[in-house]
Amino acid sequence: MPNLSFHSNRGFQMSMNKNGVNFLAVLTALSGVATGAGAAITGAYALSSSVTAHADSCSVPVCDLDQEVARFRAMPQGGRYAALTGYRSSYKGSTDLATLRNLSELAQRLAAMFVEVKEEAFMIREAEGLAADCLMGLARFSELNAAQISSYYRDIKGESNRFSLIGFWKERVKTFEDKQSLLELIELFGQMGAISKADGDPEYVVREARSGEELITARIVQLYPYFEGTYRIKTQCTGLTPGDPQPSYCKGQLDRLIVMDTLSMDGVQISLAVSRSANRLFRYKNVVISGGGTTFEGLSNPASASPGSR
Repeated sequence: MPNLSFHSNRGFQMSMNKNGVNFLAVLTALSGVATGAGAAITGAYALSSSVTAHADSCSVPVCDLDQEVARFRAMPQGGRYAALTGYRSSYKGSTDLATLRNLSELAQRLAAMFVEVKEEAFMIREAEGLAADCLMGLARFSELNAAQISSYYRDIKGESNRFSLIGFWKERVKTFEDKQSLLELIELFGQMGAISKADGDPEYVVREARSGEELITARIVQLYPYFEGTYRIKTQCTGLTPGDPQPSYCKGQLDRLIVMDTLSMDGVQISLAVSRSANRLFRYKNVVISGGGTTFEGLSNPASASPGSR
């Protein structure tokens, strides 16, 4: 049975989609109104003999977005609301990416049109709700790609939806073992945290994204222990006040970086040391890998940053 979504009195045009072929039929003398996917047409009507078929295939809910927006524009508010809620209930659980992209674009166009025609706020929220449903689906079920998923995250409105999406990807961390995917996840959590911070989301959302980076850091070190080791480095101090004495470690003496998994609550630990004396001048606990695996981030405190501490 074709998918139907229409609202009419006696004479109107209806666009139907069946097995990838679009039919345009003129219905007359129809009694009753049918709405929803797969709705049955009831009542006496005469179907004109003029039916045109188009060979172009269509595998998404809305084949002509411009036509659908025009249809919504011509509807009364009740028809708009019924059609929108029909879309939301029919496709809320969809995992088909083409369907989600199609309905996301429709919803965003409808929201803009509703603003233009000064539709009531609850209708605009309903259109935005459909867009949010689709964006959440796209962000969850698309292939792991930090740039693409973070672009969906940027368009998602509402701190609760964003928090939920971060939690979804945190839960998926344990399903990845290859290094490239884990580094891509680090990049994703970093971008989501940066977007939320820039948009003024509550701090708990930013912390949730940060905790995702911490979770992956531990997993990377567990699966790829070759991150651990001693590295020869070159250091340079910046931001010193002119005329102040330079600390000794600003004169090229700080030349070793040590990465170690403590296998404790301290997590991954990084130390900066002087090779000649084996003194560890700075020690950072619970270090987080970020920037797609290009950056180690950690904060020292007076107890862990005193010259000569071990």
